[in-house]
Amino acid sequence: MLTSTILFGQNAYIQVDGEPNLSVYLNSKFKAKTTAELGGCIIENVTPGKNLIKIVKEGFIPFEETITLKPNEVFSYKVKPFIKNKVTIEESGNSGETDKKATIETGKLIIQSVPINIKITIPSIEGISNTTKAKDEWIVNNISAGTCEATFIYNKKVIKKTFEIIGGETTNVFINMLNGDYKTRNTIEDRMKVSAFIDSISDVYKSNPKLKREDYKNNNAKTTNQTINILTTGIVGAFLSKSAKTEPSTEISSENNENPEKYGYNIIISKKNKAEVTDHYNKIVAEIKKFPEIYRNIGAAESIVTDFDVRIKFSLSSKKLFILFESLE
Repeated sequence: MLTSTILFGQNAYIQVDGEPNLSVYLNSKFKAKTTAELGGCIIENVTPGKNLIKIVKEGFIPFEETITLKPNEVFSYKVKPFIKNKVTIEESGNSGETDKKATIETGKLIIQSVPINIKITIPSIEGISNTTKAKDEWIVNNISAGTCEATFIYNKKVIKKTFEIIGGETTNVFINMLNGDYKTRNTIEDRMKVSAFIDSISDVYKSNPKLKREDYKNNNAKTTNQTINILTTGIVGAFLSKSAKTEPSTEISSENNENPEKYGYNIIISKKNKAEVTDHYNKIVAEIKKFPEIYRNIGAAESIVTDFDVRIKFSLSSKKLFILFESLE
């Protein structure tokens, strides 16, 4: 890579050398298209230091790397050779078989639609142009992370949408061609919601399975012989907002002397607080039901939620509400 120096100003420049019609991004922001006239493109007023440059060519895996610029520098960046996207397409549903295959990399995309039979075009994937979707789920494996543009066609109606693909995650897209309803969701968002819920429960019950045994005792003044008492005031915001102010017995069990991996909290049910504790449990279950099945397991009198680092089990009986925290690391 070649560099030269500019006499005035502190910002840097990037001269991109490459074939025409490449999309150039800097720090996730689109900057320019390369042209034959310039033999690439020039990005002006770049902040010195580390910058992430990304080059995109339709039908190929995008290339990105971090470059370091000095003040007043013209940085010559030569575009690296592109590699063809390699993905597989599959469908799942109950309306026949397909051997349709195409190409992409890194994440996973699942498209559902109403009606099922629509046509899909994704310019960044070679071979996916007016491709017929014939089952409930149209699945793309190994799709490149980044912004993805898709065109959906049903009869003469055309809807274009742009969504993000996150590496190592699954992105779900739903499109209703009849009324235009459109929704996206990805697994990282689901996991963040579950983790936030677990954190809120943990905050209320002062649970942190990563704490050392002595640290846990030091942080809980009422701890004696692996037993503490806590108040249930203000559980998860609106939960138990009236607060029965019960004093549940709390037990800590451990498989070694160093870390208390499991915390078991008993909220004793009395005539005075029975309705409130039961309502508290029902509201927790209602929240857990909102999460994808991979993060939850709901039974008649027991509900479990996990983000794969921590698992919380809620068990309701006529005598108590038992809440068990368990570290999975």
